[in-house]
Amino acid sequence: MLENVELAESLRAHALRAAQSNTFESIKPQLIDEYVANGWTVQRRNKGSVRVSRQKPLSASFEDRVWTLLYRMGFPILSGKGGALLRRAPQKDKITEQLDVVAADDDVGLYVECKSSQNVRKTSQFAELSGQLKSYRSDFLNSLKELWPTEARRKAVPIIWLWNIQSSENDQARAEADGVRVMDRGDLEYYEQLVKQIGPAAKYQFLADLLENTEVSGLGIVVPAIRTRMGRSRCYVFAIKPSKLLKIAYVSHRSKGKATDINTYQRLIKKSRLQDIRRFISAGGIFPTNIVLSLSHRRRLRFDAAEAPRGHKDMIVDGEYGWLYLPSVYKSAWVIDGQHRLFAYAGHELADKSELTVLAFDDLSPSQQANMFVDINAEQKSVKRNLLVELWAELHWDSLDPMEQAKAVRSKVVQALDEDPESALFNRVQRADDVADLQRCITIQTLTSALKHPEFFISTPKGVSTPGAFWTNDLTKTLRRGQTVLSSWFNLIRAEASSLWDLGKAPGGAIAMNNGITIQLNVLRSVLRYIAEDAEPLHQLTTDELVRRITPFAQILGRHFYNMSSSEALVFRKLQGVAGTTTGTRECQAAIAKVVNDFRPIGLDDYMLLRDSKTSEEAQNRIFHIQRSLHKYLMDDLKAEYGADEQGWWSKGIPKEMRVRIDAARNQEETLEPRESKFFLIEYRDIIMYNWDRLGPVFGNSAKKNASKKDQTFWLVRINDIRNIAAHPEKGFVSLEDLEYTRAAEQWFFNRIEGLDEDRSTIESLLPSSDQEADEA
Repeated sequence: MLENVELAESLRAHALRAAQSNTFESIKPQLIDEYVANGWTVQRRNKGSVRVSRQKPLSASFEDRVWTLLYRMGFPILSGKGGALLRRAPQKDKITEQLDVVAADDDVGLYVECKSSQNVRKTSQFAELSGQLKSYRSDFLNSLKELWPTEARRKAVPIIWLWNIQSSENDQARAEADGVRVMDRGDLEYYEQLVKQIGPAAKYQFLADLLENTEVSGLGIVVPAIRTRMGRSRCYVFAIKPSKLLKIAYVSHRSKGKATDINTYQRLIKKSRLQDIRRFISAGGIFPTNIVLSLSHRRRLRFDAAEAPRGHKDMIVDGEYGWLYLPSVYKSAWVIDGQHRLFAYAGHELADKSELTVLAFDDLSPSQQANMFVDINAEQKSVKRNLLVELWAELHWDSLDPMEQAKAVRSKVVQALDEDPESALFNRVQRADDVADLQRCITIQTLTSALKHPEFFISTPKGVSTPGAFWTNDLTKTLRRGQTVLSSWFNLIRAEASSLWDLGKAPGGAIAMNNGITIQLNVLRSVLRYIAEDAEPLHQLTTDELVRRITPFAQILGRHFYNMSSSEALVFRKLQGVAGTTTGTRECQAAIAKVVNDFRPIGLDDYMLLRDSKTSEEAQNRIFHIQRSLHKYLMDDLKAEYGADEQGWWSKGIPKEMRVRIDAARNQEETLEPRESKFFLIEYRDIIMYNWDRLGPVFGNSAKKNASKKDQTFWLVRINDIRNIAAHPEKGFVSLEDLEYTRAAEQWFFNRIEGLDEDRSTIESLLPSSDQEADEA
């Protein structure tokens, strides 16, 4: 017998309490001190009582959230406060079992066991719990039928719902064998979001997940249809009432899909758009376009062709008319396009009266569905790059091309890292529909791009496939291997530098951001190359052995991050673009090289030589010397030629484009600085060319006869480029070659302005020749 199970309409007061994060009580005034000591807070003092509240403990809060979810889905039968009681075998040894949450309708009965933990941990006694729930099935169904009889036989669905508790593959297998469904924190958060968006219609999505390929009781849908073909696919065109289609329809949303679920490609339904369409329906609006479905089924679809009109059989060439028997099972009609039009009818008074036209394809593969989704949406609006990256798995998972398979598995690995509570990247990857914040600030595109290199998955130089460290002959195994190794790499780094990692993009943060993650993966690439020099091909190592070999390098890198000062972290944070990530990678490699002496990735020695030689510092000082002297020379010349007031030198000696830019900049400033203080280094070139007759003979540098003004002043372009590198550490260090050019340019420049260059030498003539360098060596 079931106790404390009632009709949902009588539980509205409980629904209000269950939806709140706090619990409330009215107590006598003399009990205030006792309650406050136990964590209660006074909310309101009444005449003869006091209203107090405190936050619900996690176990109670979790159960209330599950109950509230099922209440908002519209289940008409629900357990009351404290859960339900199931009395079993009442004849002799009466046994009472407590069920945390119960929900039922005419087709299904759910009973839920909720298990929660403040911190992430593994399950314990899972097999025993699964077996117990299995044993309740018969008594539960009989009790439910006794209280609320129904013509159809209900399906019992026992559920273990977990919060911060991880179930193993063996646990999942045991639950599946027992017919017990296992759901987790991600499932709860997903369905809470979905029910908020579409209300009771979320119930159909929920049941589709729970009862995939299970017969829908009392549902037999036969519709008049036209059968035809599009390309190589068989398809059907028909009309159907929304209320009927909602029961078998399913939309796979990427926001819910786990990394191992391949059939996930749709955007989450938008509430505002749904409301607009509902108003359109209420106003008598109709939809002239089709809902696009893929009908999935275990057996061949039944289609009874109707007899063609007498005398017209030969005229029917583009299809045939008949009766289509739709699969009457949950999750059998996958919505490729039109989800908003369909779900707008959920709970609408016209759901049983209106008709929707449908174009239904016969059992398309997931990749065909995803491709069709992209094609349809590409015609309507651009598809975000992050979305396309997420769709790689669906578009290419069953491809025979290894490079397309690699794209698919890269996408899934990144999504798996984001969804794994034990991963350092948990809830930190920003996907197409996510809003970036201080923690979720690493884009899926950044991660997949950093993983495209051959060291990780696979490359095909000249058509020959070369497996990377993560590659196996099975994509699912490759997914798990890649996830395990990458999770270990980032977890080890975070363990050493958790305070810096946990900041994410917040002030002071540096390493758990796009460029920081790219740098860490670049370092891992160099580590894999280093390991491969002394080991068998890395893809032949076991996953545990590969993790063991990269562990010390991750720990060194993590300690390097931990030891960074706040100013060093700020410089690291500012590393941008290819040049920035290259510099960051080199710095991290150099930190490892201090500990592992023979760790010398290609290019690291050159980088360290330039860094230790302080080439950038010297180049910056010399260029500043040139710039300051060039500014004085030009201003003295312009004022002497055109006059010292701005109607003279400014109006006549400065190109118009420069004047417009500088005046616009000054107008935006609160304090107007002198115009001559606003020149960029590269703009001195424009001034020289604008006043070429006087300044060209002084600052023209070319050994070619009749060289153009641009050619003769190109030395300033190169000096400006060198200055940009010297002034921005994230761009690396000034090369020895560029430093030599800066030295020669400085000598040439002062020879020219001081009149010491009677032979009209060039900068290039002052550079050390290869012979001179050899002699010096």
